Amino acid sequence: MDIKVFYGVPIYTMDSKNSVVEAVVTLNGKIAFVGSLDEASAKYSYSEMIKLDGGILMPGFVEPHINLLQYSKIFRDLDFSSVREKEELVEIISAYIRSKNSKENMWIIGGGLNPKLIETVKRSDLDKAAPFNPVLFYSRDFHTALANTKALEISGIDDNYKNPMGGIIERDGRGEITGVLKDRAIDIVTKFIDTVDLKRSIGSLKSGIYKLLDAGITTFCDFSSDSSASAGGKANYIRQIMRISKDGELKSRIIFMLDDRDAEFLARVGIISQFGSENIITGGVKFVLDGTLPSMTAYMKKPYKQTRSNGVLLYSEDELYKLIREFNKNYLWTSIQSVGDAANEIALKIYDRLGRDRGIPALLKRVDYAESLTNEVIEGFAKNGIITVVTPSHIPYIRKKAIDLLFADAGLLFRIKSLIDAGVKVAFTSDAPVVYPDPIHAIYCAVERKDYHEGPELRFYPKEHIDVVEAIKAVTIDAAHACGMQDKIGSIEVGKRGDMIQLSKDIFKCNTVEFKDIEVLRTFIDGEDATER
Repeated sequence: MDIKVFYGVPIYTMDSKNSVVEAVVTLNGKIAFVGSLDEASAKYSYSEMIKLDGGILMPGFVEPHINLLQYSKIFRDLDFSSVREKEELVEIISAYIRSKNSKENMWIIGGGLNPKLIETVKRSDLDKAAPFNPVLFYSRDFHTALANTKALEISGIDDNYKNPMGGIIERDGRGEITGVLKDRAIDIVTKFIDTVDLKRSIGSLKSGIYKLLDAGITTFCDFSSDSSASAGGKANYIRQIMRISKDGELKSRIIFMLDDRDAEFLARVGIISQFGSENIITGGVKFVLDGTLPSMTAYMKKPYKQTRSNGVLLYSEDELYKLIREFNKNYLWTSIQSVGDAANEIALKIYDRLGRDRGIPALLKRVDYAESLTNEVIEGFAKNGIITVVTPSHIPYIRKKAIDLLFADAGLLFRIKSLIDAGVKVAFTSDAPVVYPDPIHAIYCAVERKDYHEGPELRFYPKEHIDVVEAIKAVTIDAAHACGMQDKIGSIEVGKRGDMIQLSKDIFKCNTVEFKDIEVLRTFIDGEDATER
């Protein structure tokens, strides 16, 4: 038997009493004891004693919404997060192609583009930097992308190509394509990337998973298996994850989210949510109801101030209700991604109808993003037991744009305290690769309503701030609830998996100004040190 006793630092369990203990014992990967060191030592005398030095031990972080495939691609090729000027962008692309001696038609992928930078870049700039290679570079919010002529040609997009449902192919005043693609227009291009490039992505996938472990993330919901990939591409992607697992290098727990086509197939063969192994688990079915605020595609009750548009709605209420009803009947839970206040109202109506529908099993109900919320919708979420997955780390990036677009209605955004006070379970996500997956940063933004280096005058509607314990729940036990995994992970309790992290400082007691200096020293999964490579 593999028995380990962890001790030496305060151990925050995040159980219902927020207990702090001296020792935790894992037995063959599961937590067998939580309590005093004397009792642990006496009861488990033949065990490996692991004395931790400095900081605290707490449950591993749970990331309920990440795009692993897209996140990993950033590490494969280019990361533009720090680029501010067009000339710098062009030079980075050119230098990369020279250094890699890239073959003609080999795709080059990058991410993290600043929206303001996208406005200055022309398709001809990309063609100059990469005349023989198709390129696709994503914005920070992952809802806008830049493509060069080569990428557009391979994808079959020309000046006569019509906008797809829920997407925009941007054109200039002469009707010519600029290379800017929004929302589902990006999908036209990505299906060609997936079929070409997945063969060489195992290394980048491993790198992405390791980076998540280094950030203390032990479990995550992977939204990569969605409609942006072709059927063949998705199959290759899943096979590569399973190969990593077979090689013994998948230490994280991955909950695969499904698009409707995946779910239809699984329902036919009787696969339900939470089916799988300890590391690879079937999640729920995800639906994107609207777009994003920065791209003005989030579906709002009032038109955006600069336009007459209310945004984009991708499903009608009845259409989405019927789809979700069928999946729920087959014991597959669902996640509705909705941003605008009008979209969130529709999401609530759908779940409310399902709750009153006889013969539908009571399953996990999620709304992801839930950015713009009225009081009535918040109350409805609480009444229907809906779990919200929100993005506090986005506050510094969206704040100014929100005020410019919505004026006073910007106060409806990121209402985290209002949700918690109403009794709604709230989980935090980075939505990586939109921002770097850093749960400590998410905690800070939820508590302080600003970024690390900003002054108090930049706090975004500070009345919606929450305390540190509430924020930590949103990245541990409540995030586990959002993944349907609360019985296995999210807190240090007997019977759960031994997924824990050691932080360099006591985040429960130190001042928030110190959060930026907190490091994840070690990440344990099933009691084993997952930071050892």
